[in-house]
Amino acid sequence: MSQVFVLGDANIDVIMPIDDYPQPGGDKRSERAVIHAGGSAANTALALARLGFAPSLLACLGQDLPGDMLRQELERGGLNLSHLQVSASAGTGMMFVPVTPDGQRTLFGRRGANLVLRPEGLPLNAIGRSRALHLSGYAFLEGSQAQTARAALEAAKQGDAFVSLDTAYEPAFLAGDRLREILGQVDLLVLGQAEANRLSGQTDLEATLDWLLEQGVGQVGLKLGAKGSVLAGPTERIHLPAFKVQVVDTTGAGDNYSAGLLAGHLLGLNPAAAGVLATAIAGLSTTVWGAGNAPPGIADLATLIRTQGKSQPDPSLVQAADQVLATLSEFKLATEPGAG
Repeated sequence: MSQVFVLGDANIDVIMPIDDYPQPGGDKRSERAVIHAGGSAANTALALARLGFAPSLLACLGQDLPGDMLRQELERGGLNLSHLQVSASAGTGMMFVPVTPDGQRTLFGRRGANLVLRPEGLPLNAIGRSRALHLSGYAFLEGSQAQTARAALEAAKQGDAFVSLDTAYEPAFLAGDRLREILGQVDLLVLGQAEANRLSGQTDLEATLDWLLEQGVGQVGLKLGAKGSVLAGPTERIHLPAFKVQVVDTTGAGDNYSAGLLAGHLLGLNPAAAGVLATAIAGLSTTVWGAGNAPPGIADLATLIRTQGKSQPDPSLVQAADQVLATLSEFKLATEPGAG
């Protein structure tokens, strides 16, 4: 499959469902704990791998037991780890994620070795020749990881790689200036409304989208949670309703949405069809515990889109769903063992 690079955080996530939060000094028990791969970049890369791509993950793990566990899970997930870095001085990133009954998650954690990702270890020539580079906004926050992200971006633009960026919430507020500086180099920008408002200084949705596109962004994927999303480009704006699913855990839903939009581009889908694919992937990712543990495989996606995507009130979205289903069918055949 075509080469794709994903740069950002890879963590061990410990996810625990809770009824509510205790008072300060109190305690709270949970009936279960799910421990698996996480991190914004790892989540997106794993979602791409489940679609049949073989993305290369550019991240840094610690030389420790959590790092060994994480590497094994990432390998099982189908990622190319030939450029993964290991630090002897910083521990593997870890996140504690309590999830309330409505599926909303709160993050507590240490980014650890992610911060010391070094530009010297980057395969710059390969990034320039690749089809796509996806960047997590967290990579621009601090440490040598921020320098590494800029070096990867420059390599991608010197070549002909498609660049996507998911700002994430915290970076938009703490590293807004760094993100604004690179917007003109981004082909696909994915972010939530709070992040978009923060970066643009606008509060009106349309004005916010206008500002982002004026900075030189090729396309914007604006996440609106349960209300779906908006895809905005130079000539069209597409409102995509969320699919109706049984939400268990929203951890990594945005990372999966980014993977869907990027996969749509790589598969040659038009913007509406890419949006349908991304919406389906994000929706299915909320039906299981943990982002890295999420389905959705091609069969899962096809079932959801067939049952809900073709009953959309907007005829253009029904056509988009048909395009996605046809493309997924062809793609599945092309990626089966012995194909080609």
